[in-house]
Amino acid sequence: MPEQLSIIGKRLPRFGAIDIVTGTARFTQDTYLPGMLHGMVLCSPHAHADIVRIETSQAEALPGVRGVITYKDVEQFPDAISAPGAEPMKVMAKTLYFVGDYVAALVAETSEAAERALELIKVDYRELPPVFDAKESMKPGAPVQNSLWPWNVWNSKERGQPSLVIDKTRLTGGNVEKGFAEADAIVEEEVHTQVGLHAPLETDTVVVAWDASGVCTMWTKENPDSVVDWISPTLSKVYGTPINKLRVICHHAGGRFGKHVDLRILAMATALARKTGRPVRFQNLREWEYHWGRAMTHSLVKMGSKEDGSITAIDMRTVTNFGISHARPATELRNIGRAPNWTWKCPNCRYVNYGVYTNISGTGPFRGFGSTQGHYAISQLCDRLIEKLGMDHIDFYLKNHAGAGDWWEEQKQTPSGLDDCMRRAAEAIGWKEKSHKPGEQTLPDGRKHGMGMAVAAHSGGGSNTPGAAFVEVNKDGSVQLFAAADETGQGIYTIEAAICAEELGVRFEDVRVVRADTESAPAASFSSHSQNTCNMGGAVQLAARDAKKKLLALAAGELGAKPEELDAREGWIYVMADPAKKIEIKAVTAKYIGSRAVVNSKPIGCRIDGYGWYAQWENVPWSPEEPEGSLVPKTWICHMAEVAVDTGTGAVEILKYVIAQDVGRAISLNTAENQLLGSSLMGIGYSLTEDFVRDPRNGQGLNPTYLDYKIPTHLDAPPTTAILVETFNPNTVFGAKGIGEASLVPSAPAISHAVYNAIGVRLNSTPITPDKVLKALGKTK
Repeated sequence: MPEQLSIIGKRLPRFGAIDIVTGTARFTQDTYLPGMLHGMVLCSPHAHADIVRIETSQAEALPGVRGVITYKDVEQFPDAISAPGAEPMKVMAKTLYFVGDYVAALVAETSEAAERALELIKVDYRELPPVFDAKESMKPGAPVQNSLWPWNVWNSKERGQPSLVIDKTRLTGGNVEKGFAEADAIVEEEVHTQVGLHAPLETDTVVVAWDASGVCTMWTKENPDSVVDWISPTLSKVYGTPINKLRVICHHAGGRFGKHVDLRILAMATALARKTGRPVRFQNLREWEYHWGRAMTHSLVKMGSKEDGSITAIDMRTVTNFGISHARPATELRNIGRAPNWTWKCPNCRYVNYGVYTNISGTGPFRGFGSTQGHYAISQLCDRLIEKLGMDHIDFYLKNHAGAGDWWEEQKQTPSGLDDCMRRAAEAIGWKEKSHKPGEQTLPDGRKHGMGMAVAAHSGGGSNTPGAAFVEVNKDGSVQLFAAADETGQGIYTIEAAICAEELGVRFEDVRVVRADTESAPAASFSSHSQNTCNMGGAVQLAARDAKKKLLALAAGELGAKPEELDAREGWIYVMADPAKKIEIKAVTAKYIGSRAVVNSKPIGCRIDGYGWYAQWENVPWSPEEPEGSLVPKTWICHMAEVAVDTGTGAVEILKYVIAQDVGRAISLNTAENQLLGSSLMGIGYSLTEDFVRDPRNGQGLNPTYLDYKIPTHLDAPPTTAILVETFNPNTVFGAKGIGEASLVPSAPAISHAVYNAIGVRLNSTPITPDKVLKALGKTK
């Protein structure tokens, strides 16, 4: 058990909460600059077409219009690529590949003038054959899309070859045929997941301005350093702009959940701002926000076990619909396969995945990236196997889940709190008392009662992207923390402030975090893989530790002790052997900052500061023989659901929901619990109501707004209990793990199992809508 801390693990006030609830917090959509022009994009009405002719003269002549560009104006721009291995996409092109692809862009004095001007652009299209279904896209004769790879299959040189067959790691190993031959029970099923939309409240918005000296400033909802990495090659090639003349600012982001700013929109805004010499603002319309979403999957899974429940073999083959592009294809495919491998001990495991391009809008990271689809698939088979064996769910999971010391991808597992998660969740929901056989319990109001559970493992905050932080202690003892993690609603500034205050020894309220801005803060790791707490938190801890050394060196003379004999806590520096002998930090800073004092042969000058740089491969010792060698801490989760199903209407109501999650160590209790509650509600929406539907004839989105795409609100949230299980990961800042993504992953299987337990009929696809329930019951066709 680690030492007791003064700030970490407490219920801390949310940093910037007053600004948010009073409406004074500044989001990208709140950025208005003098002389700013308003941008609009003309989008393709066709899923696959060539532009034969495009005429913009009438739009350019409309009063108030200041600039129009088409594919002809950006041919010199490099392709937009968000990550290594991603499919490159031109800013605009003569060939269009999905409904909503970009045809032209313009800016005007008002958004109304811009909207009118779009209607005056005349385009002649030659329609080409589209393909929307991933399995159809793999067949001979399917239209070939805009792809580096033949036959629409990512990373494949021959038709019919999978995108990803992992046999050099523990994702694939043993002999699957031998494992099934040894099994006493075998189950097999094909399951499906739908397209899910990120649906953030703030639509994609960018503001770009060039100044007279050639500095380009961008306001986005994206991590500033990611934007620099993505857009700087474009600015360098087209305008000769060096990185020191690119500034990116992110004040607040109104939700992102993995959805990154569209690089093509950013490039178009940059080009039009340069062309007009005016600041330019592009804000996506709500109906165009579906251009990126969670990838749809079809998984054929086979699973076998011994009579005692020991898993002997897992064979999982998945086809993933990438749409026209995928932001991080290898990560998605690998994470889907990690579902059976990370979570279960299985000596014989085979996993292959086909990432296939089609004529729908692109896909990419989404909360629980890949794990969500993979765990839904494997959990469906686990539930069938449990029923066939006649085992209790918890007994099966306790017997088979991976844990500390088990191997995965040539590394050992870090400590797991999954056993405690299951036991505490079961107690909270009354699992033993309420469990029953499928379809056998009816509630007094006539609805069918069901119980379901699922477990999962997901990345707990690891990545190969480094982060840096800078701490400055002022003369009055207050602290500025420069750490450019982007605040997307997850509360990272609260976490950073708590880590800084704890390590430095000041009060939480004495720390102010400077908003993400490449002009004032050092480089930050981007907020994916739930990595900010671990990566940026590690940088903050090291920066605070650096500043603390300087403080203790100054206080040593005041207390008549050596620096190594001192420590700091809650604004005081004290002698560890005699805590009554102490001095306030602000007394030290007031005396020495700005003086001519010299410590360790160096003048103090005007401030006391510290710098920290953190990357897991640098800061975490790695050895394949030791559990501590795991660079990526994993988060373990158990969800349990109690439902009522109306067999007359097909409606599913969640009566009670419990989340128990291994969080490593909670930095802020409020923030951790809110992450669990918010993420699980998103998972409930994915499980029951959210499904982006396209017209199968033309690929047109049929429910692109909140009127028809049904995300749950707080009014739809069921009574939910969030349980934090702490395991204190040895390789991360104060033992913490990433939280937000993992909390969503087991939602769909837990709810699916509960619905099956209620009605006695299985549904093999998400979401579980009333029409699917009625069809399963034989009440509709």
